Amino acid sequence: KRKVIEKVQHIQLLQNNVRSQLIEMKRLEVDIDIKIRSCKGSCSRAL
Repeated sequence: KRKVIEKVQHIQLLQNNVRSQLIEMKRLEVDIDIKIRSCKGSCSRAL
């Protein structure tokens, strides 16, 4: 019984890690998207 509880807690911890990584990825994705959009104007002149 104790081992099951430990496993459940471990799984919950991993789920939280995955969630926080997903949030971070989405944040970075938006950040990159903004940089690309702002770059299009200045970069197109350089190419």
